[in-house]
Amino acid sequence: MHVVLPGSEAFSDLSVNACIAFGGIVIMAYFLGKRVAMSGARYVFIRMTIMLIFVKMFIGVGLVVYHVRIVLPENKLFIIPFLIIYLIFTIFEIYVLEKLGRIQPGQKAQ
Repeated sequence: MHVVLPGSEAFSDLSVNACIAFGGIVIMAYFLGKRVAMSGARYVFIRMTIMLIFVKMFIGVGLVVYHVRIVLPENKLFIIPFLIIYLIFTIFEIYVLEKLGRIQPGQKAQ
């Protein structure tokens, strides 16, 4: 794999794993959110949102712990790209859930 920064090989594994994990969570959030929003049970939608936040945090911490204990990075800078990816996927997830939260029961999602 071609790397832009010297020593950034350690970043790429964590970044790719984070993108795959968080991408899967956003896709899951969309399909679950669409289903729950159409049902009209708003309290379930809020619970689902809170559950997704905890799942994403748990997976994020797990990825970092795995990376620190198994990969043994040379420095602690690996956390910066991870946090940027986490922030981007969190913003995207909020956008998706906010759009789904506006759906009225029986209305089709876009």
